[in-house]
Amino acid sequence: MATNLVQPLDQSLAQLYCPMCAANGTPDVPLVREMHIVKCAFGHQYSSVSEAVARGAKMVPLPLNEQPPITSIKWPVWVHPKVKELLESRYRGRLIATLDSVLGSLADGNVLILTGKDVEKLKKRGLSNGSQIVAAFDAMDNADKERQEMQSKLERYESIFREAGIGG
Repeated sequence: MATNLVQPLDQSLAQLYCPMCAANGTPDVPLVREMHIVKCAFGHQYSSVSEAVARGAKMVPLPLNEQPPITSIKWPVWVHPKVKELLESRYRGRLIATLDSVLGSLADGNVLILTGKDVEKLKKRGLSNGSQIVAAFDAMDNADKERQEMQSKLERYESIFREAGIGG
C-alpha cells in the first residue's frame, strides 16, 4: 500500500543549495527561482538549474512526512521502547509503509522469519534476502540436475566401453 511520503514542493525554490555560498563556508543557502534565473539571498546568480548543478550545487534534502494510506486505521500496539526507537531510526520516513507490508504478510501467512544463528550462517554465504536465498536453491537444483544428467551419460558410456571390451 502506498503512503504519501513527500510534502508538496514550493515551486519558487530550486531545491538546491548555492554552490558559491558553500565554497565560501555557508553551505545551506537555498537557491530560488526568479523568472528564468536561479539565485541565492546573497546575490549569486545562475542562468539555469543546470548551470547551478554543473557548478556543484547540492540538492536540498526533502523532508519526509509519511502518511498512512487512506484505507488504513490506527492500531495501538505494545512494543519495547528500544525496539520502537530502533525501528524509527532504521525505517525513518517509511516506517508506516514497512509495518503495513510486514503486518499484511503476517496476516496472509506469506512470511518466513529467520533469526540469530540461521541469519548469521546465511550472511556468511553471501545471502541477505529472500530473493538471494531462492536463487541459491534454484542454482542448487540446477547443479543437481546437471550432476544427474552427467551421471546418466557416464553410466551409458561405461556400458558402451564394457560391451566393446574396453576397461574393467
